[in-house]
Amino acid sequence: MKRVGIVGSRGYTNRIRIRDFVYKLKSEFGDKVEIISGGQPKGADGYAKKSTKTLRLQSTLYFR
Repeated sequence: MKRVGIVGSRGYTNRIRIRDFVYKLKSEFGDKVEIISGGQPKGADGYAKKSTKTLRLQSTLYFR
């Protein structure tokens, strides 16, 4: 299983870049990829979470 962390600022606004990155991971690894994120609903973490749900990928959220 390939594990990839996607984290960033709450002010990060380039959702398309994150979406495209997650799509690329899905195309390369299929269902054998896990996205790890901090779970913040805004910014990079939120975009990563939305993309993983759309593609039905496994995701793990870590809260502090």
